Amino acid sequence: MTLSTRQLQQTMTALRSIAEQDPSDVIANRASDLAWRLEAAGANVFAMSADPKNWQPWEREMVRYAMKPLREKIEING
Repeated sequence: MTLSTRQLQQTMTALRSIAEQDPSDVIANRASDLAWRLEAAGANVFAMSADPKNWQPWEREMVRYAMKPLREKIEING
């Protein structure tokens, strides 16, 4: 399943938020790197696929981690 432009933008926003707020330098740096590469993928700089099944396992896990606060907010607001 390929992510839509809106989904990619939401993912990049969540990753940037984690990059700014997470106390772990490793997680913050990986989130920042992935957000940057996803943004560059829009310009096809690295030809990064918009299909998460083609991503590395750590990239998929980072997106799950970054999107967790958004999912929780949606569940609370219903």
